[in-house]
Amino acid sequence: MQHVPQRVTGVKGENISINCSASLFMPNAMLDVYWWKKGQRSTFSMTREKTKIAMPFHQGSSEFRLINVSFQDSGVYYCGVKKGPGMMSNGTGTEVTIYVPPTPITITRLSSPFLKLLCTTASFFPEEFNLTWYENDRKITSGINTTKFQEKEGLHQVSSSLYPVEIGLVYTCQVSHVSLVDPANDSYLVSDQGKKGNGFSYALAFSWIAGGFIILVLAIVVRLYKLERSHGDAVAEEIDSRVEEQVIHKGKVEGPTYADLHFNEHRKMWKPRSEKEAVVYTNINYHSVQDQL
Repeated sequence: MQHVPQRVTGVKGENISINCSASLFMPNAMLDVYWWKKGQRSTFSMTREKTKIAMPFHQGSSEFRLINVSFQDSGVYYCGVKKGPGMMSNGTGTEVTIYVPPTPITITRLSSPFLKLLCTTASFFPEEFNLTWYENDRKITSGINTTKFQEKEGLHQVSSSLYPVEIGLVYTCQVSHVSLVDPANDSYLVSDQGKKGNGFSYALAFSWIAGGFIILVLAIVVRLYKLERSHGDAVAEEIDSRVEEQVIHKGKVEGPTYADLHFNEHRKMWKPRSEKEAVVYTNINYHSVQDQL
């Protein structure tokens, strides 16, 4: 069996086709064809698989299609044809390598303990890459700390920090990779408030706390005002009830009704017209002559 091509690469999300041919049979021979991946015992079905489609053997060859490929589709694929009780040799197979781009590229702002920027990539393959920082389109060569680590699935990820940075300047993190036609990048304008959506705004948090405190103080003031007003209404109602009682019993009480006036100069309710003027207050106690006896 001859596989065409022997090596093929693709980018995540693309469709890939590989072929195998058998020249020992007549072009119109009816043969059963089987496709499988190295390391797997089962073969791919022509009808059940939606992302891996094996076409029937026709005119001496068969096509195998990989739809919307992922990194897990990487490996070596073989085909074999069967006529009668035997199966033909599978040959050398076709090696498929799926590239995974490092996109999206994301810059975040770190404010503790110092203001710096952090550029992170998505998981990618293969591991070769090139990361460059720019400050207002000027390449930066110092203050960069880049770390790469490998995930269990065989993918790679990179994070790169930049310090120091200046407020008012635009910083760009650019990544080149074999899976990309053009380099991918992300930019960040350093401002006093920080980038919208990145990190936590301490100014906003402070305004929330201050607003909540003001609302709490206003609620307490309103509550005290209502309590004081209700107390004053109760006192007024008590005086009115006393006056009403004297009026009701006026015909039964001999002598006139008196009121004691108690003056008090210690409290002030409004500002006097002049500094020499004083405000005089009085408390009124009603009682009849009978009370004096």
